[in-house]
Amino acid sequence: MPSPVFKPHAATYAYLMERAGSSEEDTWLVSSNPFDILGAAACGWRTAWMKRGERPNYVMDPWADSPGPTVVVSSFLELADAVASHPPRGA
Repeated sequence: MPSPVFKPHAATYAYLMERAGSSEEDTWLVSSNPFDILGAAACGWRTAWMKRGERPNYVMDPWADSPGPTVVVSSFLELADAVASHPPRGA
């Protein structure tokens, strides 16, 4: 059964957790789109933002007025290290 709504609606994230049998605390969303990060973070997920630009205040860097991602990375190699450095909550 598909989710009846789309990101960043909270029901989308709840649907994934239900289907995957995961919890907010142990679920990560990886994206280069700020709305994905903001939606998942609002639902209690950990987030990894794949930064696309190197300039300060890059147009896709909206974190000044909202909670930022758990980690910011610029490659999948960095992502693996960043996720590994954040063990599951409660572990």
